[in-house]
Amino acid sequence: MSIFVTAIYRIYGDERPEYCDEVWSRFAYLAQQFPAIHLFCSHVDAVRAMAIPTVIPHYIELMETETYKSLADASGLPEIRNTVKDSKEFMLLINAKPEFIRRACNAASGAARYIWIDAGIQKILQSNPIGSVQQMIARCQTLPPSYPPTVLLPGIEWHRKQYGSIADIG
Repeated sequence: MSIFVTAIYRIYGDERPEYCDEVWSRFAYLAQQFPAIHLFCSHVDAVRAMAIPTVIPHYIELMETETYKSLADASGLPEIRNTVKDSKEFMLLINAKPEFIRRACNAASGAARYIWIDAGIQKILQSNPIGSVQQMIARCQTLPPSYPPTVLLPGIEWHRKQYGSIADIG
């Protein structure tokens, strides 16, 4: 059994209602494809999260995460970045993904694997988002229980025989 994990947070300050509606509408459409998906979000979005039948909600404010607490005092952002999108909050959210997966493991132990999927993946898979997500879910569900711990990145394939371990990739 695979457990899927994602997060939606309002990290840009000026979250206009129409923007939030679009983000949640896209996610609700995508979430219907999953047997279940663990969603980490703010308490402010509890009503939206509970309205999606396949969502198992986890309410935690981003600033309450261990990642945020440990990196909140970090200074500086990368020089080469999208100065609008790549804010400090965005970087903290990106770095909180392993924590969200660990929290999902603690809440739903016993799964063969826990798989992260970005809530906004539809922006990348514009031509056929539902078909692509269905294919990804099917592939993840067919991995044997003995499959070694792996980071799965949708759309990217590499073979251990070709590269050795992930530590060998330079």
